[in-house]
Amino acid sequence: IASAKEAIAMAPRDPRALTLVGLALASGPGDPQEDVKHQGLEMAKRTLFKALAVHPGHNRALMALVDIHAQEKNYEACVGLLQKGLDGSIYAPKDPIDQAQILYRLGVMYSTAENYKEAIDVLQQASVLDPGLSDVQRQINRIEKIMRGLDPNETGDEIMEDSSPSLEAPMAAIMDDLHTDQSIRNK
Repeated sequence: IASAKEAIAMAPRDPRALTLVGLALASGPGDPQEDVKHQGLEMAKRTLFKALAVHPGHNRALMALVDIHAQEKNYEACVGLLQKGLDGSIYAPKDPIDQAQILYRLGVMYSTAENYKEAIDVLQQASVLDPGLSDVQRQINRIEKIMRGLDPNETGDEIMEDSSPSLEAPMAAIMDDLHTDQSIRNK
């Protein structure tokens, strides 16, 4: 939280600073009280929506918001947010690589919600936009095994598992970006 406060102090309208605060609120202390954790997640969502309002194409804020909904197992909200990120609405990024990442995450969410055909369709679109997105083919193979009634974890292949993403790596990356930008501005 201290790093997040520092980021907001340095750049109060920077979407990266707002995203950092949202990530800090979402990861908050592992308080055993559900009400406290729920309040932190709700505050994190509001902060991340604010980051998207400041910079509509900010992919990190969108993905962090999707991560929070995924942690709550609200896959319908994840799909809705990701679709808004693709359909030209306020969250749409211009960069094809960002669009590919959104398509990939949408495919994972469809798969998690057991909408396998939709998952494969959007994963294939992601692969076309960014052939370097290495997890796409593993995810498609995993879904195809599930659709055939096979256990996707049975073979020795490195098959991607759906899991709750960690919020620590994005927070560190945002802090590095902010410190770099601040040092450039001070020169």
